[in-house]
Amino acid sequence: FGALCACLQKVAFCDKLRLATKQATNLQAMVVRRPSIGALPSVLIEALEVDWKLHSAIVFIGIGYVFPFLALTQPVDYWKILFPKETLDFEISAVYMGSNIVLLTFLMLSGGTINFQRRIVGGLVGQLVVLAFIPSASFLQLDLSTNYSVILGCTAAVGLATAFVDSALISFISNYPIRAQAALQTGIGLSSVIASLYRLTTKAALIERGIAPATLLFFYLAAATSLICLLLFVWLLHHEVTDKCFDSSLDMRHECDLETAKLLSGTVLFGQEVRGA
Repeated sequence: FGALCACLQKVAFCDKLRLATKQATNLQAMVVRRPSIGALPSVLIEALEVDWKLHSAIVFIGIGYVFPFLALTQPVDYWKILFPKETLDFEISAVYMGSNIVLLTFLMLSGGTINFQRRIVGGLVGQLVVLAFIPSASFLQLDLSTNYSVILGCTAAVGLATAFVDSALISFISNYPIRAQAALQTGIGLSSVIASLYRLTTKAALIERGIAPATLLFFYLAAATSLICLLLFVWLLHHEVTDKCFDSSLDMRHECDLETAKLLSGTVLFGQEVRGA
C-alpha cells in the first residue's frame, strides 16, 4: 500500500510539472507577442497595403525628417567659397551630432510619456524654420565671422529639432503594421539620393549664374521638402488608420498585461504548491 501511495504521488507530481511547463510556454508566447505589431488585425494590414497614399506619405516623412542634415552637408563647394580657411563641412557635422546626441540623451534619461504630436510637429517646424532662414540670411549682408556663427548656430538648432523628431517618430510608426516601418526606413535610405539629386539639378539649372544662386535654390527646395514632410505628418496624424492602429495597439497591450499577470500569478502559486508537495 505504501508503494502504491508513493507511485500515485509521483504521478500527481508529474501532472503538475507538465502543467507548469505548459504555463511557462504560454507565458513565453505572450512575451514574444508583446510588441503587438504583428498581432494587429489583418484588416489593418490590408488597409495599409491597399492605401498607397498612406504608404507614400510615410516614405516621404522618412525622407523629410533627416533631410536638414543632408542639406547642410551637401554644398561643400559653397562653404569653401564662403570660408576658404575653414573646414565648415566637418564643423557642421560635429556641431549637429553634438547637439543632437546631447538632447537625445537628456530626453532618454528624463523618461515620461511621449506626446507624439507636440514633439514631432514641433521638431519638424524647427527644421523648416532653420532651412528657410539659412538662405535668407545671405541677404542680410552679414560680415564673415557673424555669418559663420549664424550657420553653426542654425546647425545646432537643426540638431536639437531633429532630436525631438528622432526620439518620437520611430516609436510613433511602430504602432503601425510592419509595412509602415519598412516604408519609413525606405524613406530614410532614399533621403541621401534625393539630396544629391537636388544639388545636381540646382547646379545644372543655374550653371551660368554660379554656385551661390544654385545653393540658395537648393536650400529653398530643402525647406519645401521639410514643409511637405510636416503637412504629410499632420495628415497622417488624423488618418483613420492611425486611430485604428493606436486603439488596437493599446487594447492588445492591456489584454497582454492582464494575461501575463495571470500567468505569472498562476506560476508562482503553482511553484509554491509543488514545493509543498
